Amino acid sequence: MRRGLLVAGQSITDFVSRHLLPATTTEDGLVFIKELRRHGVTLGDFGRHGVPPGISAKLEAIFCTRLWSRIWIVQELSCAKEVFLFTENQSLSWKEIRKFLARAQRTDVHDFPWGRGIVESGLAKIFFRAAEIDKQRDVERRGGQGDDSTLLDVLARFCDRESTESRDRVYGFLGLVPQKYRRLSVDYRIPDAKLFVDVTAEIIRQTQNLDILCQSP
Repeated sequence: MRRGLLVAGQSITDFVSRHLLPATTTEDGLVFIKELRRHGVTLGDFGRHGVPPGISAKLEAIFCTRLWSRIWIVQELSCAKEVFLFTENQSLSWKEIRKFLARAQRTDVHDFPWGRGIVESGLAKIFFRAAEIDKQRDVERRGGQGDDSTLLDVLARFCDRESTESRDRVYGFLGLVPQKYRRLSVDYRIPDAKLFVDVTAEIIRQTQNLDILCQSP
């Protein structure tokens, strides 16, 4: 075990030292992630050994674009059988992204999704949205079964996403909620305030507790 960790750390140090040029485009980020995967490097490795100078910019180029912040992209990425990220000359499959994220420590939907090393390294802010999508893809693969697929779970998981229409902060996620939890009807005629009251009441009815109140800012 100790020898394996030493070899992993050494390979990361040797590899990233050759890739410290600035990266300002998504294509640079795609190439970099593919190279990391070719060398067997994962997010968990960075969490243990820290992020060398210049690496964050390459990772941010792909995982900190506006794409990840929009509500309507969540369902498309979560429910698609296969997902690929494309630029003019490069592509990256979600399978490779999943492998890169795989060795990071996970907790449940209501807590931060990684262990202390990932948070302290500064990588959490880069990857947390991709990790949330990966979590939802897991839920979809299970057919929405499990304790992490309720209306509250989905809304909590993606509460930071952006939309022009405020009611889409609810309606935009209903497709990710199993039918047994999907009692709300889509109606853009009702005021925002009434919708949010109705959602809160429905979650309390489903869960038979007041946990939804803990989600308030």
